Amino acid sequence: LSWLGEWGCSRSFGLGTLLPWDKQFVIESLSDSTIYMAYYTFCHILQQGPFDGSVPGEGNISPQDLTEEVWDYVLLDGAYPADSKIAKEVLDKMKAEFNYWYPVDLRVSGKDLIQNHLTFFLYNHCAIFAEKQWPRSMRTNGHVLLNGEKMSKSTGNFKTLKQAVYEYSA
Repeated sequence: LSWLGEWGCSRSFGLGTLLPWDKQFVIESLSDSTIYMAYYTFCHILQQGPFDGSVPGEGNISPQDLTEEVWDYVLLDGAYPADSKIAKEVLDKMKAEFNYWYPVDLRVSGKDLIQNHLTFFLYNHCAIFAEKQWPRSMRTNGHVLLNGEKMSKSTGNFKTLKQAVYEYSA
């Protein structure tokens, strides 16, 4: 873990979220992109149609109304934000959806992401969420070679389960 002290957490260009108090900096994307599955648990309440927020979801919520106190209530069991413009029933539904789908039971990814994305996935979940919301397990693929090559669709030496059943039957 000694490398973590050298990891840049922000930069002035590229992918990521603008630093809220200094818009000239961008939060490094690995630090910012490893808890998105929490959002997916209730995104249908916030938006519908294209995944760009242009069409409000069933909660009819404006992005400006998603305050820090709202996120604390929904994700961290914080106090209900009494001054919220979002109806309590909507926030309770978001919270219920999150608590139904979380924690992540299994995260599957490539072995090449262990030293970056998956490490931050664990760090960020442990830093942000209560232990009851920490991921339960992870599985990585890419460890098996076939004729000295990694197995992948791009090399042509990999079949999906559906393809294998079709070609060889069940």
